[in-house]
Amino acid sequence: MLEALARGMSPTSAANAAGVGRSTAYLWRQEDPAFAAEWDDAVAVGIDRLETEVFRRAIEYSDKLATFLLKKRRPEVYGDRATRKGKVDT
Repeated sequence: MLEALARGMSPTSAANAAGVGRSTAYLWRQEDPAFAAEWDDAVAVGIDRLETEVFRRAIEYSDKLATFLLKKRRPEVYGDRATRKGKVDT
């Protein structure tokens, strides 16, 4: 299940891939702090993988996605005027 989470699957899909029910997985998480920590780490790895893929797609295929990412990552430079707090367009 942890490997599936690290690949970016949802907890439900990861539990199914591991052959356990969703509620069983959440029960394990609740009862086992070490498993909960591993779960959180696996989810973070999955999110990192997703972020890497999104950046690749933005660069290769989508100016709109690239613009969105720049606005979110550096709002002080690329954000809308309302979110740039004190910055003045010149």
